[in-house]
Amino acid sequence: MFILYLPLFHCKENHRRSALQSSRERALSSFAGDAFCKGFNPSQQKLHFLPQQLPGAALSRESASLPARNLQAPKTRDRAMHSQAEKPLKSLAPMLARRANMKSITRVVVYLSKENSCPQRARFQQSIVGHFCTGDEDSWMVNCALDQRRFLISDREFAGSNRVLLQRPPFCPIKHLTEAQASSLPAETQERGVDVGVAILLQSANQKVLLTRRSKTLSIFPNIWVPPGGHIEQDEQLLDAGLRELGEETGLWLEDGEFSWRPLALWESVYPPMLSRGLPKRHHVVVYLLLLSRESHQQLQVRLKPNEAEVSAYAWLDEPVLASIAATQNEIGATSAMAGDLPPAVSITELQHGSAKTVAIPTTMFLSSAPLQGEDVERVSTGTKFALRLWLDTLAVQAE
Repeated sequence: MFILYLPLFHCKENHRRSALQSSRERALSSFAGDAFCKGFNPSQQKLHFLPQQLPGAALSRESASLPARNLQAPKTRDRAMHSQAEKPLKSLAPMLARRANMKSITRVVVYLSKENSCPQRARFQQSIVGHFCTGDEDSWMVNCALDQRRFLISDREFAGSNRVLLQRPPFCPIKHLTEAQASSLPAETQERGVDVGVAILLQSANQKVLLTRRSKTLSIFPNIWVPPGGHIEQDEQLLDAGLRELGEETGLWLEDGEFSWRPLALWESVYPPMLSRGLPKRHHVVVYLLLLSRESHQQLQVRLKPNEAEVSAYAWLDEPVLASIAATQNEIGATSAMAGDLPPAVSITELQHGSAKTVAIPTTMFLSSAPLQGEDVERVSTGTKFALRLWLDTLAVQAE
């Protein structure tokens, strides 16, 4: 085969393909926003989207196939003649494979539209709440919907959207990030955009809510109490993603007819949660969904099989405790005084080495707030407190 005598040709050909791919990648960065605009009609006070296929997927498949063709070992000639020529090419294979895999990963990211403007991909260092409001306001009513891999947030109603409250904590790191701090963020962080997660606030028929304690080994918010939740996979709807995460984390797989649900709110989440504890590494909008189960917490408890890699404990909490937790939403660096009518301890189920045991922990632990500096403490996340406050507002409606 002539490939044996032309190692230089392969290098030039790889270089040409790499240059071509790079130019395509640069074009795609602007194409993502343009694809939205092709179906955007600003004159009707609504946003409309035409189903379109971004060329990224096709490009990823093409890129993934290149290393396999270029790095085929010779079959008919002396391999020793080409060992030196092939070695540098083979060393590139893992890198090229990683790049191809990165392109195939479909993260759902936030897009923003204000006053009927063309939706634009949110930047990592851009405040989502701050995009819609001015001054020190930390909440805004918005319209949102998931469109393939893009989660659109707008101040105007559009087809298929839900109107919900968007909020951030007063100490949100992105809100207080200076220009110098923003420019000092690593390039790979700045290029991430704003990710989207979904969290399931599961209420049992006897009005208890399931919270889980994240494993200490997780990279963000370890040992923090939150509702089950996580990322959105390709072609998933919000509810599908939430149900999958609930099942993967707790072993509780809910079927149609076992619950009703509604979107609850959006929360702008940043990790670390305060600038005093380091520059931002992750930036999310968390979509809270409220699920009302038709089963009691005792019935649901029998079906629980938590994943110890993600969950280290779980608890079913009732309204008085949850109301006290929600009341500490905006507090930092302190533990709130416990109301006199609360029990001194709360029962939780801890997981360790494949076994589960029920233990009692002080109720005050659930009332702890994020420390200003140093290591975090076991507590309920600020976003969870926000969601619980809104959940309490729904109880009166549920009673009607």
